[in-house]
Amino acid sequence: MTTIIHVNRQFIAFNTKYGSILPTYIVRKNNKSYYAYSVEINGPSYFVDPRRHKPLNCGARAWMETTSEVIMTGAMTYQEAIKLKSEYENVIKIRSNGGRNGTE
Repeated sequence: MTTIIHVNRQFIAFNTKYGSILPTYIVRKNNKSYYAYSVEINGPSYFVDPRRHKPLNCGARAWMETTSEVIMTGAMTYQEAIKLKSEYENVIKIRSNGGRNGTE
């Protein structure tokens, strides 16, 4: 089974702008997607030539493929990653309101 690895540039931009620590790698294997902070590939892998392949359904234009074992640090589902992002957005909103959460 081929595993596909690419970056989530929206999360990279969010991390850069707000100093957050959202996972920036997406690992797709066995028809499931995982978000991770780092990815280790234990064996051969290759970067796909974007000139010869259409973008992935998610829009990624460059990615890595491997059939080797992949070890992820901080792996989480899409739902968990979005929940984490939402929590950061709430903190950012509170900070921009001078420490008030808007429910007072």
